[in-house]
Amino acid sequence: MGRAIPPEARVRLQSAPPETLRKGDVAVYARGGRLVGHRVVTRWRTGGARWFLVKGDALRFPDRPIREDRVIARVVSVETAGRVAGPVPRSRNTGLLVWGFVLAWRVRQWLGGGALM
Repeated sequence: MGRAIPPEARVRLQSAPPETLRKGDVAVYARGGRLVGHRVVTRWRTGGARWFLVKGDALRFPDRPIREDRVIARVVSVETAGRVAGPVPRSRNTGLLVWGFVLAWRVRQWLGGGALM
């Protein structure tokens, strides 16, 4: 994940029903046959489904929104060089760019368009 979780770290996961995830939690989800852990930036409900916008701490842009059924777990602690730390610190680095992305995605859905990327 980068800043909060170094690539060589071992992580402890906890089963997390999507409704329990909050802004700042690190959600683990499946993407392209791999598990990805990115921070929840925001969440919302549309058409009965819950959606999450997630972003890696070291990335400039968020991922495409993910649906609740793709979320597998939450990261609760990180082990690096034999030392365990947890919970994962929440990032305050969301910025206006992320909110602009959410707004653009919602407008595009409302207009009946497809994905942004």
